[in-house]
Amino acid sequence: MYAILANFDDTLDKRIRELWSGLEIAGLTDYASQVADREPHVTLASYENVHVENFKRDMDSYFATQQAFPITFQSLGIFAKTDIIYLAPTVTSSLLQFHQSYYDAFSTYNEGPNSLYVPGKWIPHCTMANHVGKDRIPDILSYLVHQAESLQGMITSISLLETEFSDGKCIRATVIHRTNLTC
Repeated sequence: MYAILANFDDTLDKRIRELWSGLEIAGLTDYASQVADREPHVTLASYENVHVENFKRDMDSYFATQQAFPITFQSLGIFAKTDIIYLAPTVTSSLLQFHQSYYDAFSTYNEGPNSLYVPGKWIPHCTMANHVGKDRIPDILSYLVHQAESLQGMITSISLLETEFSDGKCIRATVIHRTNLTC
């Protein structure tokens, strides 16, 4: 499986990693260390299969003309079915337009309307904890409410991630290509 990630500038990336680390030190979740080299991000799309070399070429061509843009996280959310807790970005016209434009440009790769990431279904988020169990949610939310003030930064690059799952959990996530957005 493959995912397309919107990556953050160094300052925002570092701050989210600090939050992940704090959650782990507090014994609340080890989400950040469950997968080696996990990076803070917002997922734009996912695909079961892609022709990797063609996709890399298309990424480089398309994103070479795309501008970096601001992102702000001011709220928390929960996907209750999977016990995922996330930072929710302010849904700006820039974010929605970037996402829609991506889907329009990469329409030949789209796998259908059932993906959770297609425009109209997409809930942009940066995961802070997953599969934690309902009993841990209040403590994780309390930690984040006290530690995660409004976070601001830029989306500065897009990554192609190759993932491997076992028993419904990601066990490997490797960035196989990254394209910087223009500043």
